[in-house]
Amino acid sequence: MTYVVRQGRRWRGILAAVLAAVFFVPVPVGAGGTTSGLTGLVEVKTADVLPPESLRLSLYYNSRSSAFQPAVAFGIVPGLEVAVNGSTGGRGGDGTLGLGAKIGVLAETRDLPGLALGFTWGGVDSPSFFGTLSKRLSNLWRLHGGLTTGSDHPFFIGLSGLLNPVQAGGGFPPTTLLIEADGDSLLVGTRFNLAAGFDATLALRSLESFQVGVSYQTSF
Repeated sequence: MTYVVRQGRRWRGILAAVLAAVFFVPVPVGAGGTTSGLTGLVEVKTADVLPPESLRLSLYYNSRSSAFQPAVAFGIVPGLEVAVNGSTGGRGGDGTLGLGAKIGVLAETRDLPGLALGFTWGGVDSPSFFGTLSKRLSNLWRLHGGLTTGSDHPFFIGLSGLLNPVQAGGGFPPTTLLIEADGDSLLVGTRFNLAAGFDATLALRSLESFQVGVSYQTSF
């Protein structure tokens, strides 16, 4: 009888530890490179910026335009990232180059969202200025949203969440669900962390087209 009681207490302790790991231990919901190269989801920029002396290379393919979209982003100084992006132009189009930058104005805290301001010029995005907010809803989920001047639909919103926070040896890679909308379309995708600094992204836009991308981030 004593043995059974001890075993029951042991398993209750293990269960409590697992629940604490899932619900109470902070787990980063990592943002990656957007099609513009700036940090974010797929197209929605977040308030995150690359750390200083960081480099991220990314490449997307857009089935709607049949265009490849390469980008390189740099963390210049604390709170500032710069990205150069391009597009092959797709069906009958001309290749283009673009530039983007983002400044982290306010760091996210427990009570307040993070805020970043930036611009894009040419390349993948229309020329625009934007402001974006990011706020953690829980240990696994973050909400993003903001305004841009480069679209007929100035508001955008996004949600990112880690689907499998507890990793077992040899299991499925950490996977983040990405949802974003801009008043014109809805995009739903997943980002897989395949190795340290190496991500793969697959997203479906309004059940009409898809985007697939890979990115690699390192420090120098």
